[in-house]
Amino acid sequence: MSRPVDRQLRHAAVVALGELGRSHDYRDRADAGHGLAGFAEMQEALGPLQELVLDPGDTYVTRVTTEALLRRKDRAGLTAVASALAVAGPNHGDWIHTAVVDVFSDTARPAPASAARSSRDC
Repeated sequence: MSRPVDRQLRHAAVVALGELGRSHDYRDRADAGHGLAGFAEMQEALGPLQELVLDPGDTYVTRVTTEALLRRKDRAGLTAVASALAVAGPNHGDWIHTAVVDVFSDTARPAPASAARSSRDC
C-alpha cells in the first residue's frame, strides 16, 4: 500500500493551496479555499481554511470557501464552517449564512420538470 506517499502528496497539496491562499488576488484566494475544502479532514488545512472563510480582503473568498466546505456535507466541512462562524464578525457572518442558505435550501435546487412550464402552458 502506498498510503505514506499519498499522505505526503496530500500534505504537499495543502501546503501549495495554503500558499495560494495568501495571494494578493482575491480570485487566487477563492480558488485556494475551494481546493482546500477538499482537504478539510486534514488538521493542517484547518488554519488556512479558517483564514479564507474569514478573508479580510474580499467576502467573495468567504462565500466560495464556505460553499465548498458545506457541499462536502460531512463533519469536517461543517466543523470548519462552525468554527469560523463562532468568531466571525457581522459581515462575514452574513456571507456564511448566505452560503448555508444557498447550499441547503430547497430554493437552491432546480425545480422539478413539472414545475418548469412556461406561462403559455398554463
